[in-house]
Amino acid sequence: MSAKNNKYGNKMNYSIVMTTYNGTKFLEEQLDSLRLQTLAPHEVLIFDDCSSDGTPAIVSGYIQKHNLGWTLHINEKNLGWKKNYMYNIPKAKGDVIFLCDQDDIWLENKCEIMMETLEERPDCNVLLSNYFPYVVEGGAPVSRRSRFHSDNRKVRRVLPSRKNLQSTLRPGCTYCFKKSFFEQVSSYWDEKMSHDAFLSYMGLLKNSLYLINYRSIKFRRHETNNSPLVAPSAEGIMKNVSEILLLMEFEKSFIEKHPTPNQKQILENIYKIILGSKKRYAFFLEPSLRNYVDLVFLHHGIYLSAKSIVRDFQLARSGRV
Repeated sequence: MSAKNNKYGNKMNYSIVMTTYNGTKFLEEQLDSLRLQTLAPHEVLIFDDCSSDGTPAIVSGYIQKHNLGWTLHINEKNLGWKKNYMYNIPKAKGDVIFLCDQDDIWLENKCEIMMETLEERPDCNVLLSNYFPYVVEGGAPVSRRSRFHSDNRKVRRVLPSRKNLQSTLRPGCTYCFKKSFFEQVSSYWDEKMSHDAFLSYMGLLKNSLYLINYRSIKFRRHETNNSPLVAPSAEGIMKNVSEILLLMEFEKSFIEKHPTPNQKQILENIYKIILGSKKRYAFFLEPSLRNYVDLVFLHHGIYLSAKSIVRDFQLARSGRV
């Protein structure tokens, strides 16, 4: 594997933690993009979750073909995609960890650029990046906004706004994070929460979540993704609101136990999300015009977009489930 040191002298090294499950279709392109990184990893750890389609054989053959020092581990039992990451991340030895799915394509300088960004910002524990949406073969459509992700390399701290406290900005395959930070927060993980959402929210609550405007991967959307997009329904939105309320209780408990300089701002936003989400749920139970006006004028800040405000009215009034 050809690679070079970064301009900071490789003060930190990094591991790639990849998970696989019945991923033969797009696997080799993903592996190629790891092998060709301009900054070589300290290690590549691949954890297969009891695939039945020959995925481990492809990975093993690829490692042998290219004479790589990568490690393939096959789980004793199927863990599911969340646990496959969270249970196996601790096995990585690098200072920084990159998460890798089995079906994307990384740009060759992804790890070099993101490692340099971490070196420049010692207070950054979790770094997100942008992506190129890559829809193939029956994949769910991507959001319109993701089609225009910036690539200007600017870096910003992600602030604990009401939007960011209840939704993640980017998928986990665009992340990297410090192993020391994972060790500090991993005991707070709830199995109901995805690994990437957990890391994003922990970074946000600890005031150490950053985003670089750099399209680091081709994010492939296809018919068997773990996170397919689902058409909105009244029932689905009510379920989502219930999950947001649980998330707010989780974040509230964490920030009260681990205060930061902006604790007051975070708690204020959490309380507003809780109050607004309860009003939103009540509107779906009783979709009167009065309740809708109250929701929109007093609690519009909980919505992620103006489109979702209009959609709530249409779905609740139509009784679509």
